[in-house]
Amino acid sequence: MIDHRFRAHHLQSHRRLCTDEDLFLNEVAERLAFFAIAVNMVTYLIFEMHQSIPTAATHVTDWIGAAYVLTIFGAFMADAYLGRFKTIIIFSCIYAVLVGTG
Repeated sequence: MIDHRFRAHHLQSHRRLCTDEDLFLNEVAERLAFFAIAVNMVTYLIFEMHQSIPTAATHVTDWIGAAYVLTIFGAFMADAYLGRFKTIIIFSCIYAVLVGTG
């Protein structure tokens, strides 16, 4: 591999795993998506489901609260029974099925 100054570099020296910046950017993107869905959900509940504004806001805040509480449940399952990677795989599959059917 040759860099921009035409120096030879080994490919192994440029490989890296996940860095702090990658994790930070992933978390920022996930948070932006989460709250964008929350805002769009309020709009959907008001205009498509014909709910009042306070009722739609209550449903969305209940959804946000459930999402935060279920992370504690997932952490307990990971620490006590399944392990980190099995928990991520299982809950990702559940998430994919629920998003795919919705």
